[in-house]
Amino acid sequence: MPFNIEEAIAKIRTKRALESTTKTKETKAKRKCKKIEPLSTVLAEIAKKFERVVGIDMSLNNPGMCIVCFTTKTIQLFGLRNRKCETATQRLIEDPESPFHKWLVQVNLIEQISPIASSNEAETSTTEETSSTVRMKRYDERVRVLCSIIGESNAKTMIAIEDYAYKVRVRSKNNFQCGYTEAQRKLTELGGILRWSLMQRGFNLYEIVPSKVKRLFSSYGGAKKFNMCNTYEDILHMPSLYEMLNIKRRETSNSTPHPIEDMVDAFAVAISVMYCSLEPPH
Repeated sequence: MPFNIEEAIAKIRTKRALESTTKTKETKAKRKCKKIEPLSTVLAEIAKKFERVVGIDMSLNNPGMCIVCFTTKTIQLFGLRNRKCETATQRLIEDPESPFHKWLVQVNLIEQISPIASSNEAETSTTEETSSTVRMKRYDERVRVLCSIIGESNAKTMIAIEDYAYKVRVRSKNNFQCGYTEAQRKLTELGGILRWSLMQRGFNLYEIVPSKVKRLFSSYGGAKKFNMCNTYEDILHMPSLYEMLNIKRRETSNSTPHPIEDMVDAFAVAISVMYCSLEPPH
């Protein structure tokens, strides 16, 4: 019987596809079987190594930050003031089902800082400075504000920030895929400056992939903003940020307003990096 090259190639492709499918199923099964420690256990382990865990949700115009302090049992949430709401408030967690039972939640709003244009439009300036100079000064303004909140560095502080979103897909008006948008490019610039500034101050940085933050915090890597907020309130039994900031909740909408979503995202980054720091090295 003559050798058929096309039939041989087809058999090899079928075999490889079957092996790939089997491997994928095994990987998913391992993920499902992987035991996730209760958050209370994770907090107890992290408290032995660190005094503070800082989570940063960096964005161009609505950054968020969370500082979990084990020595004082406080959770400080920071967001940008961009609406009429309470500037600073705090609440003790009374719910015994919360892993942060008897902890104090403090909410603080940063006063409005100069905006960064997310499009190709140049940042406005009253001087003769170039748009690049104005943009860099506004980056510096944001970084200085965040670093002043964090304070002095020490070995007992763990700082976590979301890694860059490499796989973001963008479509133009003509419906074809293109590269980074102007906003993503500027966010990458800002993220690099923030990382460099924190490193210069003596901090060790931990980066965590955005999808992993969502998976560890809300058990789903594709979670939306309202899913994250639901986990914050309903699963972890944390005080409602709507009530603390006196912001009206829209029951018919799945959107989450700023600065609430920024604070929850920063909190999720802090919680996720705690889980990651306890994982064995690969």
